Amino acid sequence: MSSNMKVSDYMFRHYNETKFLASMYILTISLFNFMTGLFFITADPRISSPTYAKMQELMPLSVYGLIMLTSAVLLFSCIFQHGKIRNIFMLFGGILGAISIGLYASASSIGAVNLMLPSRYSLISISCLLISIAGGFSLWRMRANM
Repeated sequence: MSSNMKVSDYMFRHYNETKFLASMYILTISLFNFMTGLFFITADPRISSPTYAKMQELMPLSVYGLIMLTSAVLLFSCIFQHGKIRNIFMLFGGILGAISIGLYASASSIGAVNLMLPSRYSLISISCLLISIAGGFSLWRMRANM
């Protein structure tokens, strides 16, 4: 970047809608994981809900929260990384998110009045899985090109 060129001119010249939308998509998923993780960590374990009771049979809600917070931090961090580190963060952040939200979706289907809530969680779990697949595919492609 030359000294005569403004930073905003440089940014707009190198603007890429695809990268921007991909980053916003990952940011949205990571914020969902972060908010849900905080809820699970701060929630009273004595919540009288069939969903949370079923989830606590496997592990405490705080563990779900820690897994989701880890997923959120990895996914948020991958937005600002490049290359192999970005793909590793996408792979592990996506897998952690897909597992924790997938368990949440299956537990919420047990006591659900309708299938709207389990369907939402399943779609978010699939989104995390797609992020993980994209990161894993990029790692595989980098390795194949060496």
